Amino acid sequence: MAREVLARRNHDEKTKKRKNIWMNNNNLNIGSSNQGQSTSSKDINFNQNILASKFTENFNKEQTSS
Repeated sequence: MAREVLARRNHDEKTKKRKNIWMNNNNLNIGSSNQGQSTSSKDINFNQNILASKFTENFNKEQTSS
């Protein structure tokens, strides 16, 4: 029982770290696109959607494999 609880907690911590890394990277991408570059909001949204779908895809793969 204790082993299962520890395994779950460890898994949750790794997941939280991955989400934080992804959010930080995503925020950097948003910031850099607004600094003197003529990137349209459509392009920014498109890039964010790609990042989000890749993250979800990888996240779901890890959920099913563990």
